[in-house]
Order: sequence, then C-alpha cells, then structure tokens
Amino acid sequence: MNGHRQRIHRLLVPASLLAAAACAKSEEQWLSELEDSDPFVRGLAAVAICEIAPERAEPAVEVLYPILDGPDGPLRRRAPAEIRKAAPFVHPLLLRHLVQEEALSEDCRAATLEALVAAGESAIPGLVQAMRNPGRSNAREIGLLLVRIGDASIRGLVKLLARDPKARMRGSSAWLLRRMNRLVYAARHELWRYV
Repeated sequence: MNGHRQRIHRLLVPASLLAAAACAKSEEQWLSELEDSDPFVRGLAAVAICEIAPERAEPAVEVLYPILDGPDGPLRRRAPAEIRKAAPFVHPLLLRHLVQEEALSEDCRAATLEALVAAGESAIPGLVQAMRNPGRSNAREIGLLLVRIGDASIRGLVKLLARDPKARMRGSSAWLLRRMNRLVYAARHELWRYV
C-alpha cells in the first residue's frame, strides 16, 4: 500500500503545483512564457495553456513535442495528456506532424495518434483527406484512427467508398467499415444515398 501512496503522491504533487501556478498567471503571461529561454518554464507554460486555454494551445503543443523526446520527468509524463486536451482545437497541427514529420519519434507518434482520436469528430474531415495523401504516415494507420473515433466517421468512409476514383481508396474504405463491424449496418442507409 505504501508504494501505491508514493505513486499517487508523485502524480498529485506536480499536478497540484501546476494548478496553483496556473491560477497565479493570466493567459497572456503564460503565452509569453512559451518564448522563455528556460525549457522547464516553457514546458510549464505549455501545460498551463493547454489546461486554461486549449483553444489557444497551438504554440503550446509545439513546445510539448520536444518534451516528449526529452528526459523522463513530470512534464514528459504530463505532455501526452495535455496534447489530448488541446486536440479538438489543434488537430490540423497534429495531422501535419503525423503526415509531414520526417522523423517522428515513437513517443511523439503515439501521443499524436491518441490526440487525434481524442479530437473526435472535429478531426474527421482532415483524417479522410489525409487518407488520400498520407505523406510520411500511411492510409491504413490514418484509417484505423477513423475506426477508433467510431460512429461519427462512417459518413466520411462511405463517401470515400462511393466517390473516390482510386480503387485502392474504395477498398480501404470498405475494409475499414468492415473493421467497424457493428457499425456497418448503420452505414447501409448512407450507402443507399450514393447508389
């Protein structure tokens, strides 16, 4: 039981310090600290922005990416969760990282994939478009994100299935809809609109 308490304490102390610090500064102060020369100050500012103003978090997410590849510490452990919080507002940036980054580390890739799923419906149009031109990623990886998002992505996949000129894209769409198995029945109404 003592080990469990220590783990909780290690997680709660940085979170409580961050919460106290977030209340002490304004959004503008945190945004200005994203440019600080100290990487720890930049990291704290990025986490604070994702907490208090996720709609303004694009520069904060850019600061969090290098932290994901840095040494283990409270900021590195916190970074994926903060990127997920900002995901509905920064999904175009996340998608750019996924398809354009030449050497996206495993940790950055995992955080990006989880955040795109967390973005949910707002990320679907960009994901469907990225399936057609996946860049450094691949269409299957992006399609599986759509499957993980669930019901909301059926319409985008059905449009690919019915309208895309490339047979490969239509086949991928059909395969992804099949992966959604329980949702395929619901998609048949969408399919009939295109027949």
